[in-house]
Amino acid sequence: MPKTALVASVKLPTRSYRFEVFDGVLGALATTVNSINDFGDTVGNYFDAQGNLHGFVRHAGVIKTVDVPGALGTDWRSVNDFGVIIGGFGDVATDDVHGIKLTPDGKMAEFDFPGATDTFPGQNNNRGEIAGYYDLGDFTGTGFLLRGGKYTVLNDPPDAEPMQNYPTGINDFGVIVGQFLDPNFNSHGFILRDGVYTTVDVPAAVFTYVSQLNDLGQAVGVYISADDSVVGFVLETRKNLFSSVLCPGGLHTETNAINNRGQLAGTCRTVAGGPRRGFVATPGE
Repeated sequence: MPKTALVASVKLPTRSYRFEVFDGVLGALATTVNSINDFGDTVGNYFDAQGNLHGFVRHAGVIKTVDVPGALGTDWRSVNDFGVIIGGFGDVATDDVHGIKLTPDGKMAEFDFPGATDTFPGQNNNRGEIAGYYDLGDFTGTGFLLRGGKYTVLNDPPDAEPMQNYPTGINDFGVIVGQFLDPNFNSHGFILRDGVYTTVDVPAAVFTYVSQLNDLGQAVGVYISADDSVVGFVLETRKNLFSSVLCPGGLHTETNAINNRGQLAGTCRTVAGGPRRGFVATPGE
């Protein structure tokens, strides 16, 4: 599989963000926003005070808990502009993870990569395509593309340890992004476009992970610096310009999603030692 390399520059952004920080429910131990569509709707998960994992949907600023009935835990990963949501849930009987789709009429449908122990959906685009990964219960990760009901296995990036490939995003042009581990199990981001892998590494970072890419070529993700700081980033892939993203307070920030309006979403800490909280960040305000 052909590849190129992309090392983001460290030019800082000139625009600012208005952060809206929130919890899944009052007293949640941790809240994570995994996706934001072009209408500002978000989905994600939170851990309640007892440590149970719940999925949530947030529309017009109102959060609603939405769990798969009888599941060990629910994690909504993506919502497209048509309101179709995908995610994963834990099987109480086996502890396996299965894919799940939720349509606007409230119907849920399970889906799994054939023969897999666990299926981890990443993102669904407006064409109904889903990128994600699966494993066989052996802590591996193999990428897949689900299109028109057919699964296609993605080749590993050229520099990856075999079966350590974790796609998490796909835009409306079918460009896929994610993370892979090299033979030394160092983490790198990737962009897969027209069969060509581009490796993304934040300069001087010890860990880079690309989570999503919008249709304008703006990618987001997370890096860990040498001092173990967890920082979100935006990468303008067409200009090769990188900027860090930190929540108010400048603490742990994970940038998980970006829509075509440039709005970001993810999770962060606003107080040292405090819970992780979900956020939506709007540019230019």
